[in-house]
Order: sequence, then C-alpha cells, then structure tokens
Amino acid sequence: MKKNKILTVIISLAVTAAVLPCRRISAETTDWTSLYRQQLLQFMKSEDCTPDSAFSLVDISCDSIPELIISEGTAPEDKCRIYTYSRYHDQYFNIGSIGSEGIFGYSDRLGVIRETSLSGDTETQTFYQMKNLNNLTKIMSCTCNTINNVHTLNGNRIDRTTYLYALKDYPSEDFVNTGRDKPVTAEEIENALTYNWRKLYSDELKKLRESSGYTGEWSFILWDINSDGIPELFVSTGSDEILKQVRIYTIYNEKLDFLGAYTGSSLFFDPENNQIFISSSYAGKTFKKVMSLENGILKNIAEFESFHSGNEYIITLNGEEISYDEYTEQWNCSYEHTLFFGGKNQLGEKAVEYVLGNRSFNLTEEIKQQYIQVLVNNAAHSAYFDLADVNGDSTAELIIFSQPNGFSIYTADNEKPVKAERNIYCGLLYYNAENQLLNYNMGWREGDKIRYDKMTGSHIENVLSCNKTMTFNEDGSEKELIFEVNGIKVSNEQYDSALAEYEKSDSSVAVGIKYDMSLKGIEQAFYPGNSLIGKLKMIMAIEVPSAAVVQEDF
Repeated sequence: MKKNKILTVIISLAVTAAVLPCRRISAETTDWTSLYRQQLLQFMKSEDCTPDSAFSLVDISCDSIPELIISEGTAPEDKCRIYTYSRYHDQYFNIGSIGSEGIFGYSDRLGVIRETSLSGDTETQTFYQMKNLNNLTKIMSCTCNTINNVHTLNGNRIDRTTYLYALKDYPSEDFVNTGRDKPVTAEEIENALTYNWRKLYSDELKKLRESSGYTGEWSFILWDINSDGIPELFVSTGSDEILKQVRIYTIYNEKLDFLGAYTGSSLFFDPENNQIFISSSYAGKTFKKVMSLENGILKNIAEFESFHSGNEYIITLNGEEISYDEYTEQWNCSYEHTLFFGGKNQLGEKAVEYVLGNRSFNLTEEIKQQYIQVLVNNAAHSAYFDLADVNGDSTAELIIFSQPNGFSIYTADNEKPVKAERNIYCGLLYYNAENQLLNYNMGWREGDKIRYDKMTGSHIENVLSCNKTMTFNEDGSEKELIFEVNGIKVSNEQYDSALAEYEKSDSSVAVGIKYDMSLKGIEQAFYPGNSLIGKLKMIMAIEVPSAAVVQEDF
C-alpha cells in the first residue's frame, strides 16, 4: 500500500486558539523530595495521623515544584496543611491550614485555591492565590444564604446579581477537590516521591475522573509528539464540539507538566515531523496552528487565521495577510497530512490501568520476532498495528489494520503466532478492560452495526450483535427503521435495553491503531529506544519491503 510522506492520526478532541497559562519545570536539581518524605513520615508517626489521613502533591506556587498537602481527615473540622519548598533556603515551610473535611478546591487553570464551608444555611467561599513565598494571599471572600436571600462580598452586603458577577471568573467546574490523592502509608509516600511517568499520568487521570465536571464521555490518548520515548497525554473533556476542551500534558525533567487547554474542534498529529495541528472555529473565524514541543514548551511554527470582512475573505499567516493561493500552498503542501481517526480511551479506572499499567505482556524474544515477521509479510496491505492483550491471557495479541479487510488478530500459541479464526471488524475496534469484551461499532447511511465479542485463545465468540437498519421506498425516501438483536427483529426499546448493560462501563480502550506500519513504528512497539534497522536484519535475516517504510525513513 502506498503511503504519504506524512502520516497523521486525527482524534476528535476539542481545541481552541487561546492557550491557558502553562508551568515550566526547572532543570535545577533540588532535594524537595527528601524533605517532603521526611515531613510525611513524621506526620505518619504522630498522633494526628489517622486511617482517614491522606496527602497530595500539587504545584500551587507555579514554580515547577509541587506543594505538599496533608489532609488531616474527613471530619468537617479537618483541614489541609500546606507545605512549600524554597530553592533559595533549601528548606520547606508550612504556609497554613485551610479547607474543610480534609479537602479544598484548586484550579490549575487559574492557579487559585477555593475554600468552602457551610454553617447552617450559609455557604462561605474564600479564594486564595500563592503570590509570595510562605503565604497565601486572599483574593476575596463571599457568602450566600439562599433561604434569606442574603449575600456578602468581603464582609459587605450585596445583592445576588453582584454576588454572581463576582464569581463569574471562578466557575465551579474549574475547581478539583484536592488534598486526598493518597493514603499516608510508607508505600504510598515512597511511590509518590519516586519518578514514574505512567504513574504521574495515572494519578492525573484519577484526579480528573473524580472532578465535579467528569462524565463518562471524557477520553484520553497518548502520543509522543517530541520523540523522547515518553508520550504526551491528551484528555478530551466531553463530546460537545463547542464546550469540550482538550488538556495537554507532558513529562519534563521527570515531572508532570500541564501545557494548556483548548476549546473547539480538532487536533491532528504529524509523527513524521513531530508536530501537532490545531484547527478551530468560533466567532466567525477559523484558526489553524502548527506547533511543536521543544524543551517542555509548545512552540508556534505557523498560525493561520481566516474570516470574512464584507465581501472579502481575509487570510493571514503569522499575522501577515496572504492570498488564498499562498494559503493553499502553505497549508495543503507544507502541512500536507493523511487524516486517520485513531480512537480514544475512556477514563474509567480499568481503562487507565490497562493503558498505563507498566506491562510487558510477557512477549518473549521469539514471539517478538515472529510477530515482526507477520508484520513484514502484511506490510504491503496494512496501515497500522497494535499490541494488546484482548483474550485475557496476559500476553499481547498482534492486531493489524488493513484496507479493505479490517482488523486481523494474531495470538501467541507455543511461541508461534496463530491467526484468529476470521477478520472481524472494519472501522474502529475497542476492548473493554472491565468485562474483557471486544467492541465494534460501525455507522453508515443505512444504520448502525454494534457487536460485542469474547476472545478465548484464538477463538472469537459473538456475545451480542445489534443492527439498526433504515429501509427505503422506491423513490429513495425513508421507509422504516428496523432493529435487530442477535438476528431477531425487536422494538426500539428492546434494542436499547439489550445495549444498555454493555454500554454502562467507562473502561473501553482503542486497540488496533497505535503504531504506524513502518520500521519506525515496529521499533516503537517492540524495541523502544533502540535502533531497529541493524537489529531487524541481524535477528530476522529478512528484507523489509519498501512499502513498510515511510518515504524518508532510514
């Protein structure tokens, strides 16, 4: 199969032209981990520590080093003790205790803390920001008693309209309950203060999953956009094309770093040039950005903007007006890309564990070589592949996507790859890490096909098959929508009921389309961080077809 020079994978994540403030990680070596470890162990041995005590590490000061937050417990009077580290003094300071029930709200978008308390019918919200070392600066405090319709701002009586206006810049959905990420145990203390990029991402996804705005429609994907061997994390906060955001994270200097959040339409990856493309439209304008990640910073390479002004269609590149032909040349030629939808992973606990669990999947060197040989044999017809355990035997299956045949699945049996009994899917393939079922959903003009299958060994058994088909009259007009479950005609309600039990889980992960069918993709899958050219020729004594190689690779 001929391949374009640039292979890009599209994910339906929201983006906007406006990036939120990001926080950099300094390369300077500090000893804050040992100081925080010392404080946590001291607290753990004290009488103040109870089975309900917990702690978190959150960068409130925006200086790249997290603050240590110790939650005393979950009772209404329990607060969070906040400690910060000073590079200058090479020591940490207790900057106070805030919160209620052992938590407080924190918005990393705003860099603001929210303390909430309830006394009778009156709710008090106090907002802080850490502007100077060793102290929290109060931004404002307001109260609301809806029963008596009494509101105050910084101690002064105000009307409800003024109260709501004062809070408009601090939306509740921005604030995540903070302070109780981990129990205070020796094991958790050591894990939290030891670097592990998978764990950093898992902890962040857990925090987002527990935030007030979370729904089962949130999803994430991992993609290495700077070829440092550690993927970036992209999180989509819903399905609404206008309101959803994509949050972008990277690991820099062994720390989790939030790069920004975007609102809008689409995000593309260009693995060949280590770039991402952002496209969004709002307020009558279309924005397109090309960015790269360098030294932990997202940098703009090119920024296009287009809009109508009267009868004219204005296009700019990096602020300078250009003609439509120049735009076509710059965007369609310089940033030519093949679009391919790559699927997303849900944020359910089992899905996160499946994707980010540090698993080797028990692939021996022998089965690696056998799988690579299968890929080479299929290179002329295939576009993408994946390694994922989809039959529950703790050894990865090899999943190959080709057109027009869809997905082929190979499993390891006595160190030999055995092909599953049939090609089962076109479109997108998912694996539910909770109920261990393969899921396929394909929609077309006439309707939808949805199926759930169980794979045992190399055998694939259908568990549920649901078809929704529109019939048409001779003149082409719609006639009747027919619903079928396992080949039996049913009502719409019976159709929805049959699917409900399987669709309630939020632990589906995309499988089958993860690695590009090239030597670079094979290297990333089987030998990350190592040069594959010599290794392939040495261990396989094979000649890799040119169709398996992206044009300018090697």
